[in-house]
Formats: sequence, structure tokens, C-alpha cells
Amino acid sequence: SDPTIGPYSLPQIREAVAFKAVRGGFLDPLRVFLKDMVLEWTEVPTACASRRENKPVIQLGRRFFQQEVRNESEAADIVFHEIMHHLLRHLLIMKNLHNRGYSHDVQNLAMDSIINAHLASVGCADFMERYYPDRGEFAFLRPNSREFMVARGFWRWRSIVPVRKARAGKSQQFHAFYRRLYALDATLEQALDFFQKHFPKSSMEFQLMGGHGDQDGPASKNGSQDELFDAAEARKILEALNIIPKEVSKQTRDNFAEIIRRVASIVLHEGTVRAERRVSRRVPAKLNRRDVLNLEREHYVFQRPDYRLKEIVLFPDISGSMDKYIPFMIGLIAKLRKADLSVRTVCWASRPVEVPFTDILQGKLPSKAGRGGTDGEALAQFMQAERIEQAVIITDNAAGRITTKVRARVQLCLVEGGNESGSFLDRTVVPHCTLHRLKLGGR
Repeated sequence: SDPTIGPYSLPQIREAVAFKAVRGGFLDPLRVFLKDMVLEWTEVPTACASRRENKPVIQLGRRFFQQEVRNESEAADIVFHEIMHHLLRHLLIMKNLHNRGYSHDVQNLAMDSIINAHLASVGCADFMERYYPDRGEFAFLRPNSREFMVARGFWRWRSIVPVRKARAGKSQQFHAFYRRLYALDATLEQALDFFQKHFPKSSMEFQLMGGHGDQDGPASKNGSQDELFDAAEARKILEALNIIPKEVSKQTRDNFAEIIRRVASIVLHEGTVRAERRVSRRVPAKLNRRDVLNLEREHYVFQRPDYRLKEIVLFPDISGSMDKYIPFMIGLIAKLRKADLSVRTVCWASRPVEVPFTDILQGKLPSKAGRGGTDGEALAQFMQAERIEQAVIITDNAAGRITTKVRARVQLCLVEGGNESGSFLDRTVVPHCTLHRLKLGGR
């Protein structure tokens, strides 16, 4: 009966949720919700979204997780599914939908299909794809259904054709709805009408995620249900998840991709490896002039080439919220590592501290780096002491006056609203600096 004891550790599930939110680029707007969220183990059949004292509650079924869930990553997918029920206000509208003639089963199918399609777009639906069978109404609850085949094109604009022949009257409608669903172009009303028409009495041979339809939560003192969070905060989360279509999101992705391409192109211009020389007693395959002279003098010491991966250091400024720029950092590191570059990550504010990039993904920012104002001089001294040759600095450039000359070639990625003069853009102290502007688009 202890709500903290179950097949998996609740803190580890929370870490997996945070990791996926960071990877998808929507941790910042989701932070308040995750802080208030109550996560607990109970005896519910699968998982359940409910409310308690105006807080979002997500209950996880011990038996279901023990039998069906393989790891914390899949558990995080289920938690995100229940979070979406809260964000989309499903607990508040189910009674009204029932009065309009939509059964509990139809509502569950419609809501879950919409949620799973959006989770698939941000890489949080792997469990749904493995769990749901690829047949009947359940095929609409999972991405990459084999009932449908990708003919050509990128998945957002792909054309889908049937593999198996359904009844002639339904084939075209089924595949058209699936295409719209996973192109994120279907509304809840359209999903309700679709499942009401074609699956009014679902077989329900498989347990759907959640028991959200049976729990409305306690009412407030004035008789109505209070909102868990204000509408503006909810909209930020839904925009970040692309549930509310937002052209700005595409502009941001395009800008990030372009800056990643430019930085990688500049860094790779001088080659991907650095050759140095080291002394060895082993005879090399090819002797140079110095080696021949050493043999004549009976000095059996030879010079051998020593190849090292070219190294680049990433310096994210953590004095403010960097969550929205972490997708850029992930893409940049993936691009540089693919090009066989050694990448180090050094967080800095009042002083620089080197950390594994996995810590940043999990939100574990080093407290030793400080979270107040930024000290560009401390970073410049660190770069000089470490003899750094190539660096990418992500900052608002409000780093104060710098006196130590930075000899490294710096790619300065200026965040939106940053200072376009002084600090690292002072050419007298940072002569080799290339400016890139990171844009989040208009709001």
C-alpha cells in the first residue's frame, strides 16, 4: 500500500521524464507542472490521471508495470501520456462529451489516439508502438502501423497506402484518418466522430492506457473544479509540444539547423585530426632524415606520428535558463561527434566547470559554476590555462569586461536578446570570433 514502492524507482522515472522533455526541447514550459505533479504507485489496472487538492496526480499500476513495462524509459512514455490528459483538460470535458452521446470507450480511443500521435512526434511513444497490437482500432493508437505503408517522402508529408485490403467502403477513410492523425492534423472532435462511426462498440480486448474517464477530482469550495495551472502556462507547454500549431517552432528548428551547419563547417575546415610527434624506440615503417642520423650515431630513438582527434569545447552559459537552447546543443554535439571530433562540455556563469553532457540532459547543472551573473574574464583565463584552440560559446554576451586575450578560435552563438557588442565580441581581446545568432522566432 506504500505509494512510493513499485517495480521501478519513482525518482528514476522522473529523471527519464525530464531527460525526454529536455531532448524534445519542452522542459522549460513543463517545469512548473512537473514540480506540482504527484506520482505514486497504486493498484489501478494500468495508469490513471486524476486530481487531488488541485494538484495533478498520476497513479501507476504495480501489476501492469511489472508485467508489461520493460524499463524507466517506457515508464516515462506512460507518464507523458497521462500528463497529456491533464494538459488537454480531458478530465474536465468527459462528462460533457458523455452527455453529447459519446461513450466512455469512444472517448478513450479518440483521446488516446490524439495523445499518442503527438507523443510520437517528440519521440515519446515507443511503449505504445510495442504494446498495442497492429489491428482494428488499436492500430490507430500506435505509430508506424503495418496496416499502413509509407510510400515516399518525409513522414510529416508522407503518402500512406493500405497493405491489407479492408472493406472497400472503409479502406480510404481509415487510411486518410491515420495519415491526418500522425501528421498532427486531426482534432479531438474529428477523432470522436471517426471512432463513433467505425468503432461504436470497441472490442476492448486490450487494456487502454489510463482510467481517466472515471475520476473528475474533488470540487473546490465554490462547487467548481479549479484549474491546475493558468491557461497561459498550459499554452506554452502545448506550443512546445507542437499540439498548438506554431510556425515559430519551425523557424526555430530551421535557425538551429543552419547555425549547426555553419559552426561544423568552420570547425571542420582545418581537418578532423591533429598530427603530432612523439619519441619511441620502435622502428617506424618509414625512416625520415632525423631517424637516419640517429642510426648513424647509434642513437636508437625514432620519431613517430601521434594522431589525436581534433578537440572542440562547448561553453554553455547557465546563468539564465538554457533549456530552450539544449536542442541546439544536442544537434551540434551529434554533428561534431559524427565528424570524429572530441567534444568537451564546460558550463559557466561566475566560473567554468567541466561536466559530462549527459548531466546537462538530465538537468544536473553544476552549482559550483554559479547561477548569478556571468564572468567572461574567468572563462577567458580558463581557456588560456587549458590552451583551448577551438570553442563554441553559447551566451547572451553580458559577461562584463574581458582583459585576458583569448587566442582560441571562438564560434559565439548569441541567444535571443543578447548583447551584440563588448565582452566576447570585443575584437581587441577575442580577435578570432565568428558570430552566430540563435533565434526563437517571433512571439
